[in-house]
Amino acid sequence: MKKVCVCLFAICLLFTASQVLAGPITIDADMSDWTGSGIVDLGTQAAPAEGESYTLKATADASNVYFGMDRSTTERYLDDIGWDTDSFFMAFDVDGVAGSGAISDGYGRVNFGGTYLPDFFIYFAGGPHWYETSSWNGSGMDWLGWTQDGAVYGNPGWGDDDEFALNPAAIGGEDDELRVWAWMTREGNGWVEAAWGFEAGDAPTAGDGLAVTVPEPATMALLGLGSLAVLRRKK
Repeated sequence: MKKVCVCLFAICLLFTASQVLAGPITIDADMSDWTGSGIVDLGTQAAPAEGESYTLKATADASNVYFGMDRSTTERYLDDIGWDTDSFFMAFDVDGVAGSGAISDGYGRVNFGGTYLPDFFIYFAGGPHWYETSSWNGSGMDWLGWTQDGAVYGNPGWGDDDEFALNPAAIGGEDDELRVWAWMTREGNGWVEAAWGFEAGDAPTAGDGLAVTVPEPATMALLGLGSLAVLRRKK
């Protein structure tokens, strides 16, 4: 049996409830424990300074999807204090309904023009570990406030990397599918410096177009190019 997932230039990951991590992931801004076959590299994008880069990775267990941002080649960190710090954004399609969702993120940095649209947004743009969230209510965006749950930002005092743990059910995600877009901006600048799933630039639009077939039995796989679709199938 095969399940066809129509993605926006899709990177598809398949997680099963029975999948085990190569080792426990500790949310502590240190990605040295992100090793083994259970880790998927979602791609490396250039940072603002020449020769520096960001690498986004993902993994999962029976409860959570984990995202890690390796920024160890840079001297940049997430914060909201000036030009030399970054803001990181993630958008999620949690209902899996074509045409249902927002056509722009809450800051107006990225537009969405594909078949599937995001319904939930996380803005990692505050001081250490703080982030804000918003959700699409069918006609506009509801701001849901600030929290620190499940996130640790890199900082010279404790680690170079950013790590995030997300329980899809907590944001209204379906059991079998969670579609994701991710991008980085420089604090105080609307320009998208790095993006996973679309081209960086000034107010870019996430496109559509590629259909990817994900076969069973379910194994972690990286297929295609573009926006990230995290598929978590329960047996």
